Amino acid sequence: MPRGDLSLTIGYWLVSHKSTLQRWWAILLMAVILFGTLWVVISMSVFVSQDSRVLERTRQAAAALTAYRPVNLGIPKDIDIGDTTVVQRDASRADIVGFIANPNTLWGASQVTYHFSIGPTPTPSATVALNPGEERAVVILNQTVESDVAASLVIDSVTWVRASTGDRGGTFTVSELIWAPTRVAVSGTTVETITMSAILKNTSVYNYYRVDVPIVVRSESGIIAVDELRIDRWNSREEKTVRVSWPYRVSGVKSIEIVPTVSRFDPGNRF
Repeated sequence: MPRGDLSLTIGYWLVSHKSTLQRWWAILLMAVILFGTLWVVISMSVFVSQDSRVLERTRQAAAALTAYRPVNLGIPKDIDIGDTTVVQRDASRADIVGFIANPNTLWGASQVTYHFSIGPTPTPSATVALNPGEERAVVILNQTVESDVAASLVIDSVTWVRASTGDRGGTFTVSELIWAPTRVAVSGTTVETITMSAILKNTSVYNYYRVDVPIVVRSESGIIAVDELRIDRWNSREEKTVRVSWPYRVSGVKSIEIVPTVSRFDPGNRF
């Protein structure tokens, strides 16, 4: 081997070890190929084993995206519709009550147009208002029905109004709520029912031309009677005494809900 010139020395070593270097290069290349193949196989195995979970997460993400309502961008959530109950007066007449709730705190519904479907038959449309965060009963009385018919509440349209933080609307209190068994004559027949009385007070600063007062009577088994009163010209701080008897059998009363309701979005209802 020549001495004294480093480049000649390296060149001579490469030439003299050419076969050894080729062998090691082939071994290194084969190792890289094997490692790459093994990595692909392992990755595919992991992916296939998690495929069902990946699909499930994809479905969940799609469902969440579909249900998302960007409230912060000014789109209110839909009104929630609760259960509907048919209270039979007799074999052919009934009172019906449904419940609606506004899940929005920044939006109110100045007008909710709705109807009931009693079996296959729709009732005429009616309207109510629904304040931010409010739940209310919707009542329709003395309807012609078949025995044991089912009913549902259907919302046709909603007019949304951005709520003002300065206007809290009407506030009312209910006190001295009592009920007692009584008897009433209905079509020549004596019916065992109840008489209810309560004192309602308008504690807001507004006088109202009209206030709707839904009444829901419950027993251990559910709703057994409903009614709706209308109080006209109700002054601020004024008390009203209400009394109601039902013309059908009512017994086993557990509670009575009385919720005077006015719209925050109807200044024409104030005087």
